[in-house]
Amino acid sequence: MIDGVVPVGGGPIPHVHEQTDESFFLLSGVIAFLGGEKTITAEPGAFVHVPRGTLHRFKNVGQEAARMIFFFTPGGPEMLFTHAGDVPRPGEHPIVWDADRTAEALDSVAHMGIDSVYYPEHDHLFRPEPFRAV
Repeated sequence: MIDGVVPVGGGPIPHVHEQTDESFFLLSGVIAFLGGEKTITAEPGAFVHVPRGTLHRFKNVGQEAARMIFFFTPGGPEMLFTHAGDVPRPGEHPIVWDADRTAEALDSVAHMGIDSVYYPEHDHLFRPEPFRAV
């Protein structure tokens, strides 16, 4: 489980966990999620479940940093962040990981066999709507 902050515009590139289900509980902010070929927008209180083997990604489409609880069942993919993540710096916003930063992190933990396969070529499936607060 991870308690994470997602900066505005932040979120991973499309990926699959073959052996792991991933779920998200949104505490604050607005996040668009891709699950397979469907994109939804979630607000605080939403719970999103992504079964293993499903192409997915998410992006903070709101106006402020979002906070989510990430659940991996069984655990394992969280090691990408605990072993290759960025060290938080008080007063600074987290860095948005692009494909290069993701590849660098994955390379540094390749020996750990983390259950994450990235598919940047499928990003065209992710079509988040701009969020407008009512």
